[in-house]
Amino acid sequence: MVRIVGGVRAHLLGRARLALGLWLAAAFAGALALAWVVVAPEGWRQGTSVPLLIDVLVVGMWVSGWLVHRRLSGSWLRERNVANSIEQEVGMAPGVLRGSLELARTLPPGVSSGLADQAAQDALGQLGGEHRDLAGRMTREVGRWMRRGGLSLTVMMPLVAVLTFAAPGRSLMAWAGLARPFELMAGPTLPALVVTPGTVEVLRGSDVTMEVSAPGRTTVTVHWQAAGDVALRETIDLDGDRGTFILRSVTARTEYWVQAPDGAMSPRYELQPVDPLLVSDLIVRVAFPPYTGRSPEEYGVVVPPLEVPVGSVFSFEGRASRPLLSAGLERLEAEVEAVDAQTTEAPVGAVEFSVNGR
Repeated sequence: MVRIVGGVRAHLLGRARLALGLWLAAAFAGALALAWVVVAPEGWRQGTSVPLLIDVLVVGMWVSGWLVHRRLSGSWLRERNVANSIEQEVGMAPGVLRGSLELARTLPPGVSSGLADQAAQDALGQLGGEHRDLAGRMTREVGRWMRRGGLSLTVMMPLVAVLTFAAPGRSLMAWAGLARPFELMAGPTLPALVVTPGTVEVLRGSDVTMEVSAPGRTTVTVHWQAAGDVALRETIDLDGDRGTFILRSVTARTEYWVQAPDGAMSPRYELQPVDPLLVSDLIVRVAFPPYTGRSPEEYGVVVPPLEVPVGSVFSFEGRASRPLLSAGLERLEAEVEAVDAQTTEAPVGAVEFSVNGR
């Protein structure tokens, strides 16, 4: 008899676990469908916490399922409840089966063992049939749970299948996000800062205009430090991810960089001031063709308008304030004839040059 009641209990526990599994599977499918609905067409946006909330919901459902399983095993399937259900199903007087079970385990003092055995045999004679038939009311209860769980799963699984076939790319993005919720919670990775003009040479004392491109930001901070001076900074507002900053009167080597509120920082650039290019001691020599019989002429600071015969050769000599890569003559027709200048360093660091042209 104890074995029969234990078999009924095991049968009910198995059916209850199956019903619980159906409900959890339906809930999981519902979570997948929910993720598909709330994800953006281009996928999860960086910084969102929705996948984590869905994961927490799924974990919460599984924890609830575990608690329900414990309650079923300890409360709903306790011997008193199972025995009462069997008694109602077979038409046994209330308490007879439970009393027989207690007598089968322990015989109280003063109770006849023969009478106890006879009562157990009488009760056992009414316990014929399958375990599912003996459980009666409890079998019907667990059957309702299974039908409802199966119905929920029957609705959700085709829905998930339809969503998968309708937009497989979206489904993959939605469900992949559920597997890495903490990565998605991290702030978005914004494009790098772009700063112009970078490292350049500028005329000493001139203003330098800096242009900053910072997609995804509304403000940036410009830092700069001239040689021998303290570091300075200024925050500028961006318009359409772009902004402009003017650094006034650059007279010394200046290092500058840009930093965004999200921590992104541009490389460090340098502004190298150079002196303006000046030409001094300019001498113009004119060599006339031999047929003219004229001697060469030389002009210094002031060169008057000249009319010369065809074939005359001009020579220009002078001193520049810094080395030259090339020098040339510009004609009135705006044609430029560039000639490599033969230069020599002067003692003061300037450069002498000479250019010839016809």
